[in-house]
Amino acid sequence: MAKKKEKPKGKVMDIPIEQLTLPSNEMRSETSREALEELADSIRSVGVLEPILVRKKDDKFEIRAGVRRYLAAKLAGLVKVPCIVLDVTEEMADIITVHENVYREDPNHLDIAHYLQNVMEKYGWTQAKLAQVFGKSEAWVSQHLGLLKCSPEIKEAVADKQINVQIALQLNRIQNEQKRESLLRYAIQGGATADMVKQWVQQTLADEESLRKRAQVKPGGPSIGPTPVPMTNCSMCGKEIAMAGSLCPPLCPECYGVVREMRRQIREGKIPRPEGGTEGGNELSEGLSAGVEGEEAPRE
Repeated sequence: MAKKKEKPKGKVMDIPIEQLTLPSNEMRSETSREALEELADSIRSVGVLEPILVRKKDDKFEIRAGVRRYLAAKLAGLVKVPCIVLDVTEEMADIITVHENVYREDPNHLDIAHYLQNVMEKYGWTQAKLAQVFGKSEAWVSQHLGLLKCSPEIKEAVADKQINVQIALQLNRIQNEQKRESLLRYAIQGGATADMVKQWVQQTLADEESLRKRAQVKPGGPSIGPTPVPMTNCSMCGKEIAMAGSLCPPLCPECYGVVREMRRQIREGKIPRPEGGTEGGNELSEGLSAGVEGEEAPRE
């Protein structure tokens, strides 16, 4: 069960916006202008509903949680904003900052990873200490820190909330950049689960290992080149794809994503369920019923 987020304690007061400063170690992912505009519109209508957490620093107030609210408030033209002034040590302020991000309703896991790393390096904490302080398991801490080792495109997908932590870590096991990006694109378009991606990655790594062994030179004999991969064509767009592991009928990742979206709309009653059709259409319908919801990914 998730640890219940408690309201930080401190003095509540309206502070002139020019007296607020961004945190010195701010590591949040970049917020889009569109998202800030939407929040600014809301603030113009109802104001800042949740006070910004700040801590006195010199003659200013450093923001410890609520950077987006601060930026949107500036955009909305507010002169003052409600704040909770924390009377705590630097260490406790850092802990509160991480808590505020970890227990948000819609957390950004890449931001959390950066915050955890910062606290770990700043205070010399172990992963076990992080887990204890923030009420999480050591596995949870390890997984989030592992995000920082992921490739740039995987980090971007996590920051954009297109994939979750488990999917990101699985995909990062693939060293081949082209294959990794292909599976990432497929996972995003097809709405894959972590278990599905794990199977794809395991199969991809097994295939790579098999090809590596085949390519090794036998003592006293010629090298054995990799076995040619049987190819077929996508039943929808005609794109050439690997036959092994593909769906029946075979679909490329892009068309697979389209089909999953159609199936979702059919289940929700937004479009009618197809009946009859051509022989090829019947094959596609049967294949979709049997394979599109399965665990195996079509390979490029």
